[in-house]
Amino acid sequence: MTMLAILRNSLAATALLSCGFAQAAIVCGDFFSQGARSGKLGILTFVPLSPSGASGDDKRADRDSLKGSLKPKLAQLAAEIKERSREADSTAMTLQPYVCESTTGITDPDDLGTLDKWHAIGAVWSDPATPRVVNIFILVPKYALERNDPDPAQAAISVEYPLPEGKPLAQWQDVLNLEHQPLEGVFSFGLGMAYLETRRYTAAKYSLCKSRWLIKQYLKGPAASQSSSGLKDIVARLDKAIDAAARGMDADKVAEPLEVHAMCAQDNSQP
Repeated sequence: MTMLAILRNSLAATALLSCGFAQAAIVCGDFFSQGARSGKLGILTFVPLSPSGASGDDKRADRDSLKGSLKPKLAQLAAEIKERSREADSTAMTLQPYVCESTTGITDPDDLGTLDKWHAIGAVWSDPATPRVVNIFILVPKYALERNDPDPAQAAISVEYPLPEGKPLAQWQDVLNLEHQPLEGVFSFGLGMAYLETRRYTAAKYSLCKSRWLIKQYLKGPAASQSSSGLKDIVARLDKAIDAAARGMDADKVAEPLEVHAMCAQDNSQP
């Protein structure tokens, strides 16, 4: 074996070992097996899908079913932002759902850096305090890192949601529907921040304006009382992020598409 081959093998082993340490606190094998690609953004779910005593095959089938129901909804969100901002196919972001083996969620601050490095823009988990209502936590890792709270749950948006009748899989297929606020608003925030970080300012501005509009709409309703503090903090950060995207467009001499202007104007018309 040549020295070059030995060096390559050593580097490969080190990389695998590093990856193993990086993901040790997060039980979500499918997510880490895909590799970290900047244009492919992950949404991780840690929710109880299968009844106790379910076989391994049944658990995998439930995870696949939830993933199958989430994928087209996330794809539609990403496609709307790509189309309205006129983002090129080669640079547009894609959203991929991951249904994790664990229901523990994100509890270790170190996990936030891991998720951010692996391009996860969202994580969802639950704390079922009562049989009929669950407390859903929706987390944007980059936002949580900025908050720098000792407990990641403090940076998550907490939403109480009444579970519909049915089996756990059917319940969570209903809960994790982007039509239920503020899921779409929070994920649009994470997607917009990813675009902003990669200097794709037009798509960032559209996504961030959409997020601000959706969250403000949610804040008008009575269901937002529990999560209003965290959502208002996100809105304040959205204001700054939208300004940064606008400045980036100006610096790059990029004309604002009508669709982006319309979304931001609609948002600005709200009280």
